[in-house]
Amino acid sequence: MTSKLSRVRILVKDKAELVRKHINYTELQWGRFHKITRDQLLETRRLYPLEQDSWRHVPAQRRTEMWERTNNLLQSEDCPPVPIDVFVWRMHKLLQPGKNRHRDWNNVKVGRPFGWKKPTKKEDEIPDKKQ
Repeated sequence: MTSKLSRVRILVKDKAELVRKHINYTELQWGRFHKITRDQLLETRRLYPLEQDSWRHVPAQRRTEMWERTNNLLQSEDCPPVPIDVFVWRMHKLLQPGKNRHRDWNNVKVGRPFGWKKPTKKEDEIPDKKQ
């Protein structure tokens, strides 16, 4: 029986944690990968307004440019480059039908890194000076 990690290619249905382990990224590197790919997609949407949010509607030359630029940016931050199947997996996740159908790509907010926890209300409150 083979391990899921021994598989050579990443599939669109694979979970993020499996993909992260497959490329041996730390959580910080994974967070940078997410931010860089999101920014690349936003730039592509600005340059090539798409009728549908689908990876296959992105021009082939632009897809290659995005992958190369993503790897250049990652390497400039001392992160290993990502294989094309991981990059395509990420683009499919960003453009996943249904989940992001109503998303306004011009106002996408940066996601939270792994391990981030929402502060409790006590941490948000300003201490009362009367005490």
